[in-house]
Amino acid sequence: MGLLIGIPLLLPDRSSTIPSGIEVPEPDSRLVFGEILEPLPGSGAAGKGLLSSDIEWRSLPGHFALVSVAEDEANLFTDHAATHPLYVAEESWGLLVSDDLGKMVPHLETPRLDPSWLSQFLYFNYPLGETTFLDGVRRLPAATHLHFDRRTGAIVQRRWKALLDRPDRFLDANESRIRATEVFADRIPRYLTPPDEVALSLTGGFDSRTLLAFAPESLRREVLTYTYGVEGCGDLLDAGEIARRLGLRHEALCFDGTFEEELPRRIWTTVQRSGGCERILRATLDRVYEDLARGRSIAVTGVSGDNLFRDHLLGRGNVPAIIPPAMMDHLQGRSPEIDRNLLASIYAGESDAALGRVQDSLDAVWGRWGEGGQALTFQRYLVYEVAPRYFGGEAALARHHLRYRAPFWDPEILALAFELSLGVLGLSTFLPGKDPYRESVLQASAILSQPGMARVPMKGVSLAAYAGGRRWRYQLERLVRRGPGKVHKLVRPPRRVPLEDWEGWWQRTLRAPCSRLLGDDSRLAGHVDRGWIVRTLDSGDLHWIGKAVTAEIVLRLLENRWELPAEAGP
Repeated sequence: MGLLIGIPLLLPDRSSTIPSGIEVPEPDSRLVFGEILEPLPGSGAAGKGLLSSDIEWRSLPGHFALVSVAEDEANLFTDHAATHPLYVAEESWGLLVSDDLGKMVPHLETPRLDPSWLSQFLYFNYPLGETTFLDGVRRLPAATHLHFDRRTGAIVQRRWKALLDRPDRFLDANESRIRATEVFADRIPRYLTPPDEVALSLTGGFDSRTLLAFAPESLRREVLTYTYGVEGCGDLLDAGEIARRLGLRHEALCFDGTFEEELPRRIWTTVQRSGGCERILRATLDRVYEDLARGRSIAVTGVSGDNLFRDHLLGRGNVPAIIPPAMMDHLQGRSPEIDRNLLASIYAGESDAALGRVQDSLDAVWGRWGEGGQALTFQRYLVYEVAPRYFGGEAALARHHLRYRAPFWDPEILALAFELSLGVLGLSTFLPGKDPYRESVLQASAILSQPGMARVPMKGVSLAAYAGGRRWRYQLERLVRRGPGKVHKLVRPPRRVPLEDWEGWWQRTLRAPCSRLLGDDSRLAGHVDRGWIVRTLDSGDLHWIGKAVTAEIVLRLLENRWELPAEAGP
């Protein structure tokens, strides 16, 4: 659950009466938003001494923001990549600060929608930079220090750490394997304690296996691994086999009929509990984290691992859920022009204003991270925009129920990704195109270095085949081990069980209530063309339907001061 504080002005000619319900920190107090996983050297508790100039910020594990309040000033800090949000609003009485947008809504003097948020959400999939859905409320960027003078109201904002950058020399393949293994062994275990409180996501993919591999044996025995999905889906089957072979404690969280019955209300709670940062098509996570919180207090996930070690600038694996096609074209340098037809379809006669907002947003992206078509720009976009904005929605939702940790956001692991020829930056620099084998070598090697992990193949192929650096062995194993199964599937195609059955859930359970939300009384229709809403519903395209319904729910929650309205159901 988030914190909400007010830092009042000290001006004698201006009222500094703070609305009720807002905590006012005492002078000389320091607040930690989120979680720092270790005490600082020489201090008895996390947070003490954090503001002194000799602290090595990048070494602090955890996801956090910091606020220090003195008699006549306040200092606000975000961590290395803004992995924990910090939102600020300048009010007539002073500064309103929170890590939960939803908590801010009832306490703002005039809560209004920022039209830039809607344009960015529809075009880019999430807001960028400092934008939030609340006009006048901004999210502080990564590694930011904001100084607030309580006597004058003046604000000065600067970076306390430079952006991660391309190294003078990338570590070669062998050096990359050694360095990654060292950093993973040092950093990942810090996120897995105390083990009897930790629930570790296990999907069968490289990212969750990497976290599992670097959990010391003593932790691995106590940590609860969990997997979610529709019963019989690939993730549940793969994770169950891994857990059986390694003797892990494992819990399968299945989306059954009861979950489907909850969905009409669950889509509302997903948006509300995440402070408007998560889309309705992630309502499954609201159920998952709610269930986990009954027995564990910490959820650890492998999000962003592929964005650091297996993606490629010329790949399309993140499209459209994480990065929409138009933005991927911009990042790849294929098309520098904004997709005018898309905006004209959404906004009709108001598309010029939306075009200007989107163009300004895209220009700001290039100003922050570099030019389109560049590997460094792509990697920075994944680290500084995708991680805190797309995956940050999941983190915000999870924090409503328990503590959320993503070890791949660790400062040392993020820095590592920029050093390696086998990381996303290096792969996008040296490889002429997408190469799933080459992109898997680093994590396969790291996993294989840990005792016992070689016993579990990846999709029927041994980890040694991925890690060995000999493509012919990898291809031969795929042919021998998976070939017969593929032939059998061609002859007798199996029933495909999806991870999440959104097509079925939409048709059976969500179509009617969502159509009512976007009907004649739609709040979204006051901002976009009604014809686009109708066409979106008729298209059956759940990606766009999910965006439209999410925006509609944000607008209704904002209208209702972030309380669930009657139409959310019992």
